[in-house]
Amino acid sequence: MDTLKIEASKILNHGKDGVLIVNESRVITYANISAREILEYDDLFGQPVHDVFRIYNYYTKEPYNNFVDEVFQTERPTGLLKESAIRTGKDHYFFVSASISPIIENGVKGVVIFFKDISRLKNTELELSKFRKAIENSIEAVVITDGKWDIEYLNDRSQKRLGQSDVILKSNFWDTAKYNITWMEKEVMYEDLEKDKYWVGDVRGDSYDEKWYRVSIVALTDVIGNIINYVISEVDVTFEKESQRLLINERKNLSTIVNGAPIGMMTVTKEYGVLQINEECRSVLGVPLSRPQNILSMVEEYPNLHIVIELIGRVLKSDNEVRGFEFFLIKEEHDKKTKSWIKANAVPIDITEKRCVLLSFEDETVKKDMARTIARNERQLRLVTDNMQDIIIQISILGKIEYYSSSYQNMIGPTKESLINQSIINYIYDEDHEILRRMMLKCKDSQGNIKFEIRFINAMKEPIWVEVMMKLIENDENDVSFILYGRDVTQRRIAEQEIVHSKEIAIAANNAKSEFLANMSHEIRTPLNGIIGMANIALMQTQDSKQKDNVSMIKHSAENLLKIINSVLDFSKIEAGKLTIEAHSMDLNEELNKFIKPFKIQASQKDINLEMFIDEKICPTLEGDITRVIQVVTNLIGNAIKFTEFGDVKFSVICFKEDNETQWIRFLVKDTGIGIKDEDKHKIFQSFSQADGSVTRKFGGTGLGLNITKKIVELMNGTIGFSSKYGEGSEFICTLPFKKDFKRKTTTHEEATIKNEAIGVGYNILVVEDDKINQKLAQRLLKRKGYGITMVNNGQEALDIYEDGRFDLILMDIQMPIMDGLTATRLIREKAQDKIPIIALTAYAIKGDKEKFLKKGMDDYISKPIDLDDFYRILDFHLKAKKNDDHAIQRILEKLNVDEHKDASDERKLFNMHYEKMNMQLKYIASSINKGEYEKLEERCYAFKNFVTSIKMHDLRKLVFTLELHIRKENELEIVKSYQAIIDYINARTDDSLKGVEIHENINR
Repeated sequence: MDTLKIEASKILNHGKDGVLIVNESRVITYANISAREILEYDDLFGQPVHDVFRIYNYYTKEPYNNFVDEVFQTERPTGLLKESAIRTGKDHYFFVSASISPIIENGVKGVVIFFKDISRLKNTELELSKFRKAIENSIEAVVITDGKWDIEYLNDRSQKRLGQSDVILKSNFWDTAKYNITWMEKEVMYEDLEKDKYWVGDVRGDSYDEKWYRVSIVALTDVIGNIINYVISEVDVTFEKESQRLLINERKNLSTIVNGAPIGMMTVTKEYGVLQINEECRSVLGVPLSRPQNILSMVEEYPNLHIVIELIGRVLKSDNEVRGFEFFLIKEEHDKKTKSWIKANAVPIDITEKRCVLLSFEDETVKKDMARTIARNERQLRLVTDNMQDIIIQISILGKIEYYSSSYQNMIGPTKESLINQSIINYIYDEDHEILRRMMLKCKDSQGNIKFEIRFINAMKEPIWVEVMMKLIENDENDVSFILYGRDVTQRRIAEQEIVHSKEIAIAANNAKSEFLANMSHEIRTPLNGIIGMANIALMQTQDSKQKDNVSMIKHSAENLLKIINSVLDFSKIEAGKLTIEAHSMDLNEELNKFIKPFKIQASQKDINLEMFIDEKICPTLEGDITRVIQVVTNLIGNAIKFTEFGDVKFSVICFKEDNETQWIRFLVKDTGIGIKDEDKHKIFQSFSQADGSVTRKFGGTGLGLNITKKIVELMNGTIGFSSKYGEGSEFICTLPFKKDFKRKTTTHEEATIKNEAIGVGYNILVVEDDKINQKLAQRLLKRKGYGITMVNNGQEALDIYEDGRFDLILMDIQMPIMDGLTATRLIREKAQDKIPIIALTAYAIKGDKEKFLKKGMDDYISKPIDLDDFYRILDFHLKAKKNDDHAIQRILEKLNVDEHKDASDERKLFNMHYEKMNMQLKYIASSINKGEYEKLEERCYAFKNFVTSIKMHDLRKLVFTLELHIRKENELEIVKSYQAIIDYINARTDDSLKGVEIHENINR
């Protein structure tokens, strides 16, 4: 029972949750390591629980009622309130969750409390709430879908347009949004999203909703680039579109007016004869002139020609042009007189060496009316642009502001002076000045529209993100300017930053998963080392063939478990596409016969008949990755046995095709189990999936095995499939290609044996290991070779006990409490004068671990579970152990530095002085010899040797050392002789005989 309590205490001490056990007096009787660390107390044992487990409201710091008393009163388990916090021994507060349960044995005998720090979880919830609040309060309608466009989330604004979330969740976004968009336009949008992960466009609603929407879509991807979500934001831009349409129409009208303005053209000779005249000129002057009429002849009928004749005479007389000459005409049409203002230009020209005058006439009446119309339209346009949500800025080629809309003024806030002729650079964020310069050059060179994002600054010098469309325009004076159409996207930028932050959290979670797999590998490998190591020792010590066969199956199963653990670690590599398949020579027949034995025992326990057939045509030796093959077959046969209640499981290995170099082997596993429903067959090879949830509850399992199996088979260029009928059974078929190996010869394998060779006699090894089973394993393996062993539990103890020259080699575990192996190695290296070999003995066995440990100061590396051949080979390499026992003993004795000229009277005084202490220690040694407790005996003998060394009894130390050697070899007869020699030696040098140090006569068992 005490052993069970110790093991339970170890398990609780390795947990991350704090654990407290409280008796009826409300006093703590047990606290694990995590509890002391979380509560910040060095020792909690014996303390009143009300003093150390203090629960408060995190925000108000008001104390809550004591939950421990509540459990004692109600005899029911309870938990804490949502905002509960704990106050530590150092007056720190943090969020905590806890379960408080009664220990009932004829009434409540005590309470056990499990609790943990959830501050990080609370902080994460707070950050997510901020992100959600930003989306909920967005001025844009926001929708989040999955990778197939099925709606997962809508904010309030999107619900107002699309409908309540509980109605349309999981519906397709395109069916719900009802945009007027063709399939071709949608395909182009999909291509943009796949390429740039972002798309923005203006889309019109369907016939029932003729509004315009500016839609932006962001594609969110997983770590390998697959799109997993779409974030769609939508803004109603109907007013903007209508304003743009009106603006375009007005510009067209103005252009039509300008292009259609009547300009009359006429050429006249110096004799006033008409050479050319257009219809517009006749209309402007109101005279039906035609060539070659003479203007002078028509003056009487059309008095308006007097002014034209005067203008022509003025040009001919001065031989200079006249521009901007204005006059008015009185016209009669349908008995109605009208007055028209005319603007004329007259230029002297030579035609066929004759002096002529070119005249142009423009009816200013229409132009004046047009000017009034244009002025009115400009006022209307300014009204529109000043009330648009988007900003408009016109800048010169040098960056001077020529025009800005009132929306821009509203965005940056009030200023003391006008922005006209100010440099636009003054209103751009300092770090973005160069961006604006580059965009202006690019726009000028390309003569096209340039879209980019830039930060403006407001009156408070705060940055504002603006999405800008820049366009080059040409002025009337053939000068150029830039028009900037912009929109404030600061909120969108904030949302994008939140998305990036969420992605970083996801990456951190994935890294935590990898770290968890590595830690779990270490934790599982540690007990496996004990299982496989002890199985090896049992194989060495037993001669019973049946018992040896049973132990061999235990060892083989443990080794298969180790392979499966390695395959679980490979799952992350499979996801990342980094799993590699190795090719080695193998005897497939031999490997399968070894592998099937544990499954036969498992099948017989369920009264299932397990049959195996191996085709004789299969080559004796093939090239392949036998570890992966066994992993695949283990999964298939394991599943068949697990899901079969009665009947048969048949395992067949058949060579169904071959050529000169390759054999294609088909592995068939057929069972009479529960089978698979047709509607569940598509789930079989999916990750974390089983055909039926009830199956998981009944048979157990994660649903991960077949997914890994399928990927491993495909990596080996194979195929896997199945057929099944519900209620009758299933058949899985896996086909793999193997190259024939013509070089390898078959050999018989024998279990490794370890002779009790004394190659380690004379060498002391310090073993630093916290696991008790692994301590015993190391002790037995080293003792069989005669090595001296000192065992400590962690790096701190190793550092405390280390002395130069005392140890010849250190076996160092890596993960240990108090101080880890890497830290201990570094500190020993700093402390030691001579470089002692330090070998990592660890369950960390992931690729790259060995190189990492060697860089940290280790001399070599042994992975758990231990390979015996490698273990002794590495020790021998670093110690260069001598094979001669006498040589080794002589080497130690030389270190003792015996003083042969010691005074006998001084020696007796020394023995009498330390008589009581020696007598006590020899009593303990005698007790261990009588009980046959060799491990404890070696420890007590080692302590006694250190004691006699400290008081410089060198001759006695030689006798103790001889006893220590015999203890390592477990030679009982020699132990008795050596011990008696020590007793006789001491009795001869003291005034009193040793008492209570006798050995039983029947010691030889």
